[in-house]
Amino acid sequence: PDDIDVAMLADVMAALYRFLPEEESISIFQQCVEPERSEAVKICAVKACLTLIVDVGILPPRFGIIF
Repeated sequence: PDDIDVAMLADVMAALYRFLPEEESISIFQQCVEPERSEAVKICAVKACLTLIVDVGILPPRFGIIF
């Protein structure tokens, strides 16, 4: 399997959260934290959440659906 660039994908996920409709962005994050996903993919989702927390100051309310 190929290695993934965790930092880059986390930034992409944070950008997708900002620009996609809520249903689509939540769906992407939910898919990333499914049990069968690799640890690297799960870390991407967590890093994206952390990026959003730092940028916004708090975890956006719609993330309660994911975790």
